[in-house]
Amino acid sequence: ILLDLPEELIIKKLTGRRVCEKCGKIYNVADIRYGKLHLPPMLPKVPGVCDVCGGRLIQRKDDTEEVIRKRLKTYHELTEPIIGYYKNRGLLVKVEVDAPADEMAEKILKLVEERTGA
Repeated sequence: ILLDLPEELIIKKLTGRRVCEKCGKIYNVADIRYGKLHLPPMLPKVPGVCDVCGGRLIQRKDDTEEVIRKRLKTYHELTEPIIGYYKNRGLLVKVEVDAPADEMAEKILKLVEERTGA
């Protein structure tokens, strides 16, 4: 099963991540809406300040668009041969991520049951 999500949404979500420099709690400023998929922002009560420890929220150095695009390029280089292998054998099922996690889990479970006869 290949979960497919447009790269621009991946980039938006990852560049929106903020992390407390003291305790490591993760927040996200991105508001993703795509089909039925809605990933609302996970904001602190006070902008830029961690709810848990009061630490400063920062963007990780590897959460910049440039770094994420490099990571995605590497991902494609390493996985495309594997995707092609399974696709050519009729074993690949591509699933567009277009709904909340619970709906996606149901969708994937149904696909697995259909394919395996479970």
